[in-house]
Amino acid sequence: MGCRYKLQDNKTKTSQNRATTSRYHPYASSSNRNCGETSRNTELHERCIPAEKEDEEKKKIIMEKVDNMSLEQLRDKVKEAAHVIPDHLFPFFDSESSSTLPRPSWCSCGNCEIMEDVRMNTCCRTTPCITSKPEFKNLCLRHDVIEVANILNWSHQTNQDADFSNKTFRNQAYRNFILWQHGKMGSGKRKPLPACTYVAIRATFPSNEYSGYHSAFSDSE
Repeated sequence: MGCRYKLQDNKTKTSQNRATTSRYHPYASSSNRNCGETSRNTELHERCIPAEKEDEEKKKIIMEKVDNMSLEQLRDKVKEAAHVIPDHLFPFFDSESSSTLPRPSWCSCGNCEIMEDVRMNTCCRTTPCITSKPEFKNLCLRHDVIEVANILNWSHQTNQDADFSNKTFRNQAYRNFILWQHGKMGSGKRKPLPACTYVAIRATFPSNEYSGYHSAFSDSE
């Protein structure tokens, strides 16, 4: 009898120990949702701050230099830049640039433009605009992030060396945006991006021509 009671007592203690430890899991205990650690979005924002400050400082220096240049010096600098970054400069000299066009009535973020395909004429409807978020800048506008994603995508799909044209980088930026906002959609499923995101991505990776939105089984441009 004594052994039986002792065995039952041991079982009871074991059950109690399981009850007190069953809720613990190494991953769950370290998850951001279960502790007071900084969220991923906050981390991304904080990582952007130094780069944004550096960009602002560079802009300030450029503006000061431009203000102190003569017209002839300014022309020479623009010509030098045209040899190095023609794709980035061309939109500023395009007589049909859409930057002079008024904002469409369906835009509420203030950064949309009328696109060549009506299916692309949608707004993110966020305040501030989604293109100002650090996540968007990191995933869709950073050259190094797009380049790595592009290499992985090409090696996975074609087993070939990646193409580093602005068109390819734009398409990869579109894929990154969809994955960020909607997750993996699967083969044959597509969704147009907000017009403001097209504007921001095209400004970062410009070309002379854009072919618009393709519904499925093809690149966006």
